[in-house]
Amino acid sequence: MKHGCLICSQSLRHYLNLLQQIIVALTHDGIRWRPWNTQCRHGHMIMVLQSVGLPAEAVAPAYSIDRPLDTLRTVVNVEGDSIGAASLRN
Repeated sequence: MKHGCLICSQSLRHYLNLLQQIIVALTHDGIRWRPWNTQCRHGHMIMVLQSVGLPAEAVAPAYSIDRPLDTLRTVVNVEGDSIGAASLRN
């Protein structure tokens, strides 16, 4: 989510200074979210964006990047688990 906030701000040509980056990191670390609940994750992303003064609409560019990356991470995890299970089986 931290990277998503940076992507959103840079897509709007609103570059975060050091203090705003620290606020994003602290706001993100203070939020515990369920990774399987995408609605919860998107709501938290909007809250983190608004903590540094970005509009809620700024989250749209991150959705086009976040979903494929999330899917790719899931594929890599499932593939790794299946390879590990197959190697333990033999």
